[in-house]
Amino acid sequence: MRRKPKMETRSGMIAKEVLKETGGDWLQAALKMFVMAKDDHELLREIVDPMIADKVYEALEKVAPINFGGKSLLTCPLTTCDYVLLRDAGRDELEKEIAYFEDTLKKALEKAAWFHCVMEALDEQRKVREQFSIEELVKLRQEFKKEYQEEVRFFIPEATNPIKKLTIEAIQKSQGDWMLALQLMTKRVLEDSQALFHLMSPFFFSALWQVLNQATEEAMDMSPPMNSPLTSGWIFGDSTRAELKQEVVYWEETARYLLRKMRWLGMIRDAVGESGRVHRLLSEMHVKKFWNDAYMSVK
Repeated sequence: MRRKPKMETRSGMIAKEVLKETGGDWLQAALKMFVMAKDDHELLREIVDPMIADKVYEALEKVAPINFGGKSLLTCPLTTCDYVLLRDAGRDELEKEIAYFEDTLKKALEKAAWFHCVMEALDEQRKVREQFSIEELVKLRQEFKKEYQEEVRFFIPEATNPIKKLTIEAIQKSQGDWMLALQLMTKRVLEDSQALFHLMSPFFFSALWQVLNQATEEAMDMSPPMNSPLTSGWIFGDSTRAELKQEVVYWEETARYLLRKMRWLGMIRDAVGESGRVHRLLSEMHVKKFWNDAYMSVK
């Protein structure tokens, strides 16, 4: 049976044209397509479409805990226990959950600190690979590991960006119904070009490499350390201070969410005691107050 030929997408056709114009230079082609997509909603949506659902979910999760039962935080699922909701958790389940978020928090804080270290060592307007050899970068990493102390420290103040405003708006409109907020937020970013750009531009290159890969039928070298991608998809070795700062911001936003979640669960654990269950001792009002307190405690 003969396979049907693959239908070429608009983004794929544009990628071929841009690669031809740039002499096959993937990085120059990527920068040019980023500028084009910023002013072309349909092109942007086609490129980032596989990632939109995950990024909407991620943005909402950083503002309000996931829940599967209307507006109740008591129906938040536990990450470390299959098929267990917060309302049914006791001290053991909460301790396990807190340990998971604490471990993940440590990793996020270390990543933020490492990229901040490289950013501080890098001269203005220079790329990582222009200033450091692989050997120098390895040495910098070793020095960082030797001096790094596990502590909660943020280098860049938290800012209210357009996406955070949209997520808060979606939560308020849904009156705390997380799944409804997810639908409202998704609808907004799919219909509003500015909202889509604000949500997806930090991750644009992650999606674009697949488009360029299909256009050339070649894989880009992403071997570490120089060619490894950042969360944005941009290449570490070709990053300036601006791209590294964006990476620090991403990992610090993640760390703030993890710290808030950990503190929230800690408050619930302390209130439940040794042998109690959440739903027997705490009301929805208690759990919401704990979340608000935990959220406001992290700056």
